[in-house]
Amino acid sequence: MILAGGGALWANAGEEIRRLAQLLDAPVITTLNAKGLLDEREPWSLGHGRSARARTALSHADAMLAVGCRFSEVFTDWRRMSIPKSLVQIDLDPEQIGVNYPVTIGIVADARAAVAMLGQALASLPRASSWGPLLAQARAARQAKPEWLIETLREELPDETARLHRRLRNGLSHAGRLAVLWASPVLLPVELHHPRLGLSRGPWRGGGAHRPGRRLGER
Repeated sequence: MILAGGGALWANAGEEIRRLAQLLDAPVITTLNAKGLLDEREPWSLGHGRSARARTALSHADAMLAVGCRFSEVFTDWRRMSIPKSLVQIDLDPEQIGVNYPVTIGIVADARAAVAMLGQALASLPRASSWGPLLAQARAARQAKPEWLIETLREELPDETARLHRRLRNGLSHAGRLAVLWASPVLLPVELHHPRLGLSRGPWRGGGAHRPGRRLGER
């Protein structure tokens, strides 16, 4: 399993991670900062690490490649998240290696360059993956307590909701991109197709009910 964090986003490692996931037939989960780094319509993309999709896959993972991820308390639910014992961590900052979870191998390097080199090294090696049916099972998983408004609209007015979504994405977005404001950034099952599009409500963020979020909403 591959975990992409904010460091992978800032290193522009999305394409390298997508190629590695395709090569290994391995699922990709992200932190909130990297959500959308891999188009969440991709078969390997399971969205945020605490989503139902990701948690379903995590229960079957025996190894993880973490790219630019700090394993913060918020992301790991105060370290209650189940992380495989075989953990390879790539980070540009050596002080982040193994801070919150013990690592099997730590690599201090630029995320994009390191993932590209891993892909090149693994391309010629024999490999086998058992993720096929498990990936399909994970992608079918749904939140136990979904966000009530979005799920109600989807259930009661599926055609209208899909039509509204298409209009927002095609008509109000720039170059087909839509900025999504969510009240529950960790649990809300919103698929992102591009990174840097999520604005979460909270005293430490610029979206939601605060003035920057209102200004963006008005625009």
